[in-house]
Amino acid sequence: SMRLAHSIRSKPRARPGVAREIYERGMVGLARVMEQAGAGDLSVGHALAEVARGSFFGCAELLSRTAAEFAAARRPGEVPTVLMVGEIYVRCDPFANDFVIDRLGQRGIRVRLAPFHEWLDYQEYINTLVGVPHDMGSWLSAKVQTYIQHRSHQLMAEALGWPPAIRARHAIQAAAPYIRHQLEGEAALTLGSALAEWRAGHLDGVLSVAPLECMPNKIAEAQFFHAAEKEGLKALTLELNGDPVDPQIVDNFVFEVRDRFAKRTAGRGETRRDEGFIARALDLGREIGRGFPRPDVPLLNWRWRRPAPAIEVMTATLSSSSPVAHEPLVSTDSDRPESVHVQREPAQFGEGRGTNCEQ
Repeated sequence: SMRLAHSIRSKPRARPGVAREIYERGMVGLARVMEQAGAGDLSVGHALAEVARGSFFGCAELLSRTAAEFAAARRPGEVPTVLMVGEIYVRCDPFANDFVIDRLGQRGIRVRLAPFHEWLDYQEYINTLVGVPHDMGSWLSAKVQTYIQHRSHQLMAEALGWPPAIRARHAIQAAAPYIRHQLEGEAALTLGSALAEWRAGHLDGVLSVAPLECMPNKIAEAQFFHAAEKEGLKALTLELNGDPVDPQIVDNFVFEVRDRFAKRTAGRGETRRDEGFIARALDLGREIGRGFPRPDVPLLNWRWRRPAPAIEVMTATLSSSSPVAHEPLVSTDSDRPESVHVQREPAQFGEGRGTNCEQ
């Protein structure tokens, strides 16, 4: 992943360009592995056997080898660390974010890029959270997908000393004091993943990027202000429209991040405690059982069903004579004031207190 290249690039005394070389070599190897796998047996049974063995059509070996190369390129010494979150395209495309990761790397800041696949994890989790039923086929597919993501991260983490991956459920739980999970979309994921990493003591700051006037990012930005007041998390939000990022903004952010890094390395920051084998086993059991098909859903319904286009869903919802009951994101209690504005001590996003919404 590109996040590997960024994690190496800012390390002290690393040879310039070595991370890029390893990354590009790994991508060429991945394309070769995928081409070879595509020319072979692609049946469901063979694919499940590859997953069960943990080989992933040869991808596991490639990941382990590439991780070892990255680990060998790293040099001793800690550096300030920032997590980059936000709108998925802007954060993953260097040109769209004005190469801000490179700018931070030049200033000695290591950037961890939120993974692209977190949205897949979020979609699966939020569907079960709001009650979208699984049949046996979709349930098994979701669990296989989860295992592949978990094992792929684990292969890299073993060599590079990464902390445990922040899953979508961790992000949603972390964001709960600020944004309800019913407000579906990138806002809760952007805020929650940053808060979960910050509380675990893995970060010194957060960089959130998005296109200009991106509504989910604006919601996350508003709650980042509250998180800064309550929890001390330093966050910089960049809304990009093609204009260059002001270097002064980046320099000010770097100054704050270095200050927090100094405090963390002095032993005053939080660190994640080992949850222990029993806690991890219980968490694994809950993850496997989550979303298991209900008795009223046919267990062997393996047919693929075409998802309804968004326009069909919207039309059906608007034309329905009996709208679906749903807990409002903005409270409508009669004892609440007509108009509520931002308060010094904000409550959960969507509550009557602590929002800038009009009911």
